[in-house]
Amino acid sequence: MESSVDITLVLREELELLKIYVELEALCFDDSFSYSFDIDEDLGIDKHEIPMFLVQLYIENAIIHF
Repeated sequence: MESSVDITLVLREELELLKIYVELEALCFDDSFSYSFDIDEDLGIDKHEIPMFLVQLYIENAIIHF
C-alpha cells in the first residue's frame, strides 16, 4: 500500500481501473447494486494526476458498507 501511494496515474487511467473494480464487485454481489460514473466534461481527466487507488478505497468502503 505504501508504495502504491507514490505512483500517480492520469485521472482517466484511474477511472478506467475504478470501472473495472466496480464491475467485478457488482458481480461478486450478484448485481445487487447499480452504479454509474458521471464525470464533468470540464474536469480535464487527461491533465490531472492522482495517487493510484486513492479513490478506490472510498468506493470499496461504500460497496462493503452499503
